[in-house]
Amino acid sequence: MPATDFFGVTDLVKRLDPPAGYEEVHQDGYSWARAGTTYEDTTRLGPEAWNQIVANFRALLTIPGVVFEDADPRTPWLLRDVITAYIGIKGAALLPGVLINNIPALAADEDFMAAFAAAMAAAEIQNIVLLGIGMNADGTNPFAAKLNRALWTARTAGEGGDGDLRQVMSKETAGDTVSLLMQTGTSGRFEVGLIGDDDLTVKVSPDGSAWTTAITVDKTTGAVRLPAGSAAAPALKIGDGDSGLAGGADLLKFIIGGVEQARFGTSGNFLIGGTAAYSTRTGASGATVVTPKAQILSTGSDASLMLARFANNVGGPYFFFAKSRGANVGDNVAVQAGDDLATFAFAGVASSGNQGEAARINVSAAGAPTTERTPGRIDFMTTDGSAVVAVRVTVAETGALQMGAARDTVIDASRRFVIGASSEYSAANIASIAHAVNTTGKLRGLIVWDTTNNRALRASGAGATDPWHVLDGSATVTPA
Repeated sequence: MPATDFFGVTDLVKRLDPPAGYEEVHQDGYSWARAGTTYEDTTRLGPEAWNQIVANFRALLTIPGVVFEDADPRTPWLLRDVITAYIGIKGAALLPGVLINNIPALAADEDFMAAFAAAMAAAEIQNIVLLGIGMNADGTNPFAAKLNRALWTARTAGEGGDGDLRQVMSKETAGDTVSLLMQTGTSGRFEVGLIGDDDLTVKVSPDGSAWTTAITVDKTTGAVRLPAGSAAAPALKIGDGDSGLAGGADLLKFIIGGVEQARFGTSGNFLIGGTAAYSTRTGASGATVVTPKAQILSTGSDASLMLARFANNVGGPYFFFAKSRGANVGDNVAVQAGDDLATFAFAGVASSGNQGEAARINVSAAGAPTTERTPGRIDFMTTDGSAVVAVRVTVAETGALQMGAARDTVIDASRRFVIGASSEYSAANIASIAHAVNTTGKLRGLIVWDTTNNRALRASGAGATDPWHVLDGSATVTPA
């Protein structure tokens, strides 16, 4: 009697088509017989049948040197142990000649594959049409395995390998697909590979039907592309489910708590609190459109910018402006006299709907730069609404305080009061009720210079007949 059928040899034999007239498997488990026949009436399996059995047993080639009688039936064995222990020398007469001749070698040699005749194994094992492990393979899945764990390990240099392990999957053309597909049950959820082109693509699906491309890596540049996402579902989530990055065509959004807080727009503008860059009007004509690169937009008081420095020293925060005549970013070329160095512009939305500039603080170069310094002046500019902003007050490079577009000095660098040419009149004109000094722009406190008597006078009122008083109180002039 053969050993207990731990490895299902009988079942394997049952799967084969028996010869004509033979229906039952004999009790020895490795040959066919008619019902009720004796052992001698059995028909030996041919080499083709044994080749099929051997191919099925290939999956058991894992653990050498196991004692058959002591083994757990669930433990994988070497094919040589299965055949020699199950069939034994007693059943050798029923085996094909190639196995009969190798039974002693199979029992003694640790390397079964070296002892097994190439004529028996090579053709079939090297070109298996279907291979199922724990399940049936079919035309759709020629290789199928049902198991809980699999191991691929590199063949070491000591074993004749090189210590590396690469699993290679190849497709025929760029338009084909080679990928790894992961499923829940039989429904796809994740796919990664070269899907329809040669870029590396990662796709996900909630139901196996609708697929979303999650990541694409360009085959040439290595650039990584993510989906656009949205404020409710950022493409790249950071920390929690509704905070991270989203985007679109030439657009990058920063999402916090499911709300867009900032973005880099299509023109490279950085916006905090808005979705479209805001433009203003400035320039000498008042019609030059400027779209600032960085903007804070809000309906509340948080449309603000703060710089704070916390340090136990005298230093405070800085806000730097710089100007160069260089043609490229980083080119340092000296500025020239009259060049604007920085501007603060103030505007309000006008009746046209455009932003109308109301005032400006402008810093410009007042002369050619020295080795380490640039002479500068500050212009304070306003408009009464009838014209573009104009210079009203200037702090000159010398420290003098100047007035008007002509920058007439009213207080010099030594802090002395200066009356300009526009405030100089003859004694006769000051005394004439019909002269412009008394009819146009006269106001209480106005000071003029009497060029005839070389003295300063102050108006006592805005009326044409209101008198002028010499500053030292020595005389009064009443227009008539």
